Amino acid sequence: MMDLTLFGKQSETSRLKALHNDGRMPHALMLTGERGIGKKMLARWCALLMMCENGAEAPCMHCRTCNNIKNDDHPDVIFAKGEKYSADRIREIVQQTALFPNDGDLRVIIFEDCDEMTEIHQNLLLKAIEEPSKYNRYIFTCENTDAVLPTIKSRVVTIPLSEMSNPDCVSCLVAKGVPEQEATKYIFRLGKNPGKILEIIKDKKKIALQESAEKIAQYIADENEYDTAREFSGYTDREELFGIISALYDIVSRALLPDYEGEGAVKRLKENLSLKKLYAVTRRIEELNSCSDYNVNAKVFAAYCASQLFDVIA
Repeated sequence: MMDLTLFGKQSETSRLKALHNDGRMPHALMLTGERGIGKKMLARWCALLMMCENGAEAPCMHCRTCNNIKNDDHPDVIFAKGEKYSADRIREIVQQTALFPNDGDLRVIIFEDCDEMTEIHQNLLLKAIEEPSKYNRYIFTCENTDAVLPTIKSRVVTIPLSEMSNPDCVSCLVAKGVPEQEATKYIFRLGKNPGKILEIIKDKKKIALQESAEKIAQYIADENEYDTAREFSGYTDREELFGIISALYDIVSRALLPDYEGEGAVKRLKENLSLKKLYAVTRRIEELNSCSDYNVNAKVFAAYCASQLFDVIA
């Protein structure tokens, strides 16, 4: 049975319960926020809320419908993505929306990572959302809302997920098997995103890339261009290089937050660089990361990264 315990989603669940109990639940929701923050888990919870047999007590977590959803065995909870989106799969789902549900009077269709859908996929889906049937509800999860067509966004109610508190993030990590003391250390080092933390600590390669990104962040804080270039030049694999750039972006972004209590590289950045310089570095890292779509030479690009980062803090 799937564990659908939510951590740090009190404001979101309170809002959704109020909409449900007042009979104002929209036919389409979009849950937005960075990867790893809990959008997919909340989407499943929304399906429980909408379909639970116990009305105002929803989701009760113990009725037949709730148990079927938790067992991932409800015929009317449909996950649209599979391994990846396809036009045929979207057409199939749109055809299903014209039929009565299999068990009960409601069907919930979940579009995880809907920002991975192409414009063609979204346009195929548009008519079903424009002319909603009382039998169908749609839940989207999305990290990059810019990738979603305005015609889709205008027909959904968007609920941004708030950042977790330290205690909630620790509780989530502990529930996933991370010792509490280690979980607390990871939060100060990697941020309050349990999904990302778990992804990093379970992969030795990602741990190494994270460590390199932290070294680079400290070198930037010390305005040490030579060691920054040396650390970047140690990577000649394109995927690894952009992995470091992505991790570096997370570190510098956290340093920009005035109320974020970081340690290590984050603390050094906050102490040594002004907000203006931190912001300039963040923007430059975004520009470097956008080059991932191009077939760049990794060795040349590594040298370019160091020069570009110090160009904005000189």
